[in-house]
Amino acid sequence: LVVTGPVMAGEISEGNTVRLLPQDIDLRIRGLHVQDEPATHAESGVRCALNLSGDVEKAHINKGDWLVGQGADGASNTFTAKVQFLDTPVKRRHSMPLKLYLGARHIPAKLGFFSGEADQQLVQIITEEPVCCCRGERFILRDYSEKFLLGGGKVLDPAAQRIRKLSSDYTNVLSAL
Repeated sequence: LVVTGPVMAGEISEGNTVRLLPQDIDLRIRGLHVQDEPATHAESGVRCALNLSGDVEKAHINKGDWLVGQGADGASNTFTAKVQFLDTPVKRRHSMPLKLYLGARHIPAKLGFFSGEADQQLVQIITEEPVCCCRGERFILRDYSEKFLLGGGKVLDPAAQRIRKLSSDYTNVLSAL
């Protein structure tokens, strides 16, 4: 089975064991190609093709899935972010359903408000299925019907615990991020 995509961080080498997320399946890299040439390793920023072995079939892999090292965090249903909202006719409210465009995925989600100004706020995004993201990754929010663009944002805490109210400690952490 061969998959393609960019190396987002670190490096990857032939023979490495990786996990497919969000499915949490262990795989081994049998071989790799960089720029259509065989290679033994690839570094951050390079697009590559990986020949994988393990208990996986093509049907198990979806557009936007991640391959991560063994020590990496898993996928999460919740992340905290800073969002810049646009002026739209859609009324924003707590727990409103929406569509999240993150990486190569379009995922149904809900919006949890914390605090902020009218157009820029700290929020929690609660997704219907586990997603992989990293701090600083950008995303787009659309209404559930995908008719209106609500805004965009940046992930601050990719594996946040679901909370209803911000504590001063967590606010300080988010400010630092």
